[in-house]
Amino acid sequence: MTRLAIRSLSTAVITACTALSSFAAWAADAPAAPATTASPAVEAPLSKSPIAVEIKIIHAQKHGKFIDQRVRSIEKLLKPVFNFANYRLVKEEKLNLSFGSETRVPMPFRVAVRITQQGTRARKISLGVRIGRKQTVKLLLEDGGTFLQGVTLKNGQNYILAISASSTK
Repeated sequence: MTRLAIRSLSTAVITACTALSSFAAWAADAPAAPATTASPAVEAPLSKSPIAVEIKIIHAQKHGKFIDQRVRSIEKLLKPVFNFANYRLVKEEKLNLSFGSETRVPMPFRVAVRITQQGTRARKISLGVRIGRKQTVKLLLEDGGTFLQGVTLKNGQNYILAISASSTK
């Protein structure tokens, strides 16, 4: 760094310190602003009520043009996300889960899905979802919402896991 740059830098530092001390002196003479307290965000209470869970395992194919009647209720969710023409329901489970309880649903390809009910807060349902031996993820669904997860097996077969949840109140 040149002498001129060092001198300019030290002048800038001195000027900044002078400005800060002037501001501090001004602030000491100014009347204090009225104290305001921010109200803390109030979080909705956690509901431990039972929930209804519906699990659908769907075999999906690109060829053919068939939509299983038992899949029609979520067809409008499937079409924009997945590029298949044929949706056939392989398995369906409807159950009620109490708070903290876990259910295990075997899938057709030797893997199981584990779902744990973690409560409801402000119309959002919290579920722990674990597919196979993978890590458990926290799923937060709107009351009545559906989560979709697609999987393609090594043999080229495609499956879609649909998990829907709603409060039972």
